[in-house]
Amino acid sequence: MPHITIEYSRNLKEPEKLLPLLGNLQDLLAEALPAKLTSFKSRAKSYDIFVLGNAQPDTCFVHCQVKVLPGRTKETLDAAAAKVLKSMRDTFQAANARLNLSVEIAELGPAYVKWDSGEEVGV
Repeated sequence: MPHITIEYSRNLKEPEKLLPLLGNLQDLLAEALPAKLTSFKSRAKSYDIFVLGNAQPDTCFVHCQVKVLPGRTKETLDAAAAKVLKSMRDTFQAANARLNLSVEIAELGPAYVKWDSGEEVGV
């Protein structure tokens, strides 16, 4: 049930690589967490208006947030985050001279609920 959300600045070069990256991250995290591949929900959102700390106009950013159900060890989450960061770097570093990457893996809180029209849910 992991949720992957990638946020990126509009000046990112080669944004067409985002869709394949999302698929790669799902595969990577399905194994690293582990999680069922069919349960992933992944998306990317660009930002036209942003300021990075150094205010360099040619600096771009990509931030990946992964939300997971509780129960995994810190070591598992840290290892998964490192793999996500490497995949992002491998995808975008060559085309973007000034690149700021970050990854956050967080557990969903106890108030998380879901419904899927393809599942039978008892009342």
